This record gives sequence, structure tokens and C-alpha cells, in this order.
Amino acid sequence: MELSAYISANIKRLRKVKNLSQKQVAMSIEIAQAQYSVIESGKTVPTLVTLDKIAKVFDVDLSQLVKKPTISDDDINISILEKVID
Repeated sequence: MELSAYISANIKRLRKVKNLSQKQVAMSIEIAQAQYSVIESGKTVPTLVTLDKIAKVFDVDLSQLVKKPTISDDDINISILEKVID
């Protein structure tokens, strides 16, 4: 798995955990939704400035966006997290 895949997987996972739409994140970091979608799909690697903005939206350290997912990260059940957050 390449760095771009880690970044896109982490961004998508965090967006779902925070219960945000792609449009909401894109608006928060002041880019078009289509551009955000390309980042989240892993088709492009965002700049460091954009990654920093995304990290701030998700209220996480920048390192959380570029880290290699662990087994426990892959096993997160989003529906359970959503119930806990609600």
C-alpha cells in the first residue's frame, strides 16, 4: 500500500467517524467537492497545506492522516461509532 492510499483511507475513515459529508469537509477547507473527492479516492496526494487543513477539520494531528492503518483501525465498525457519538 502506498502513502497516497494510507492518506485517502485515513481521511475517509475520519470523515465517516465525524459524520461529515465530502461537501462539508470540502467547504471547511475551501476547495471544490470534486477536488476533495479526488483526494479521498487516492487519485491525488494533497499538499501539506491541504492535509493540515483537513487535520484541523477532523481535530486530529497531521500524523494521523499519513500513518499506516493498523489492524484495529481496519476493524473499526463505523455504525457502532456513530451510535456512541449520537
